[in-house]
Amino acid sequence: MEKQSSKLAVMGGLAGLLLLMFTLCGTAQAQGVGFNIIHQFSDGPDGSQPLAPLIIDAQGDLYGVTWYGGAYGYGTVFKMTPVGGHWAWTTLYDFGAAGPNDGYQPNQLVQDAHGVLYGTTAEGGGPAGCGTVYSLTPPPPGSLMGRWTETQILAFSNYQQGCDSLAGLTLDAAGNLYGTTTSGGSNGAGNVFKLTKSGGQWTYQNLYSFSDGGAAFPSAPVTLDSEGNLYSTSAGGDFICGSVWQITPSGGLNILHTFSCGDDGSTPYAGVILDSSGNLYGGTSEGGTAGGGVVFELSPGSDGWSFNVIYSIPGNNECCGPMSSPVMDTAGNLYVTTYDFGLYNEGSIFKLLPGPGGWTYQPVHDFNSWDGADIMGALVDPRGRVFGTASYGGQGWYNGLIFEIVR
Repeated sequence: MEKQSSKLAVMGGLAGLLLLMFTLCGTAQAQGVGFNIIHQFSDGPDGSQPLAPLIIDAQGDLYGVTWYGGAYGYGTVFKMTPVGGHWAWTTLYDFGAAGPNDGYQPNQLVQDAHGVLYGTTAEGGGPAGCGTVYSLTPPPPGSLMGRWTETQILAFSNYQQGCDSLAGLTLDAAGNLYGTTTSGGSNGAGNVFKLTKSGGQWTYQNLYSFSDGGAAFPSAPVTLDSEGNLYSTSAGGDFICGSVWQITPSGGLNILHTFSCGDDGSTPYAGVILDSSGNLYGGTSEGGTAGGGVVFELSPGSDGWSFNVIYSIPGNNECCGPMSSPVMDTAGNLYVTTYDFGLYNEGSIFKLLPGPGGWTYQPVHDFNSWDGADIMGALVDPRGRVFGTASYGGQGWYNGLIFEIVR
């Protein structure tokens, strides 16, 4: 996503000062105690611009992607392993390695119980160039080569299967994959799809094709409940402010909330999460009473779904608030990232704590460029540490970084 030209000009003029600050202060500490930059991208073999949140496995290893850089310039999949107080870096795959039909510009990963990674790419793959679904299989235990194997599961065909997937996948207990495409499909406004594996082969199933309207052009992953319903958001078509929707197992579409571009928010690029009581939580990138988007809750009831704004984010009535789903820790607290805004207008992380009187706001970190800018999402590990990606900021401002917050 491009920054405004005025902002780029300011950053160019302050580049020398920011580099000096970065050198003097070091990468270990930034604003607030417990903030660490654990990787600064170089736009070299490690890639650049990590435009998706990280995931974490049971051993505490982090996995992520970059949209650019790597051996061929088309992005990477990487792994970071905690070793002796630092993080060891491994590039698992360089997009472009499979030739002209390889995908590029990868999105958030998901991992199965066998350690296999699955993801989508927004571009490339086959004649249509509409992106791919792929898997990365780890090497067998004890393998001397230690190489991961990339397999292209699907190359989107545009009209039939959709195009331009900008979201990660969702994995169910049976190993099926679910996802969305932002455009294409039989009605031109994106699809919801399912991939089922049998006998080593994957079968594509279109679950729903959107038409231009309030549920058009989804850019977020789906969330799956125990009854097989799928939930997500759409930013909407022209002059429409977006919606939260449900796809039932029978293929029906239910609009749970349509945003008004007013106090309830607008343009939800982020998806939703589901708590143990069946409530949905999400965020919008714009709107709200404070102009920076909202964090909302949708609760099911006998008369349908009840929508409630639980926090309105301070902003400037321009993009962008949350660009990825909130995350919930084991205590039921919500962690929310903003792409811009915050104390320095470079992005922020804050926490919402539930209580008898409602939700209480608690700041976590405000980014100031040299410690990151344009925050793409976060995760909370079982120890309470927060890990996230910044698509810009740090010593090589255009390349981005990975950060850790220890609280």
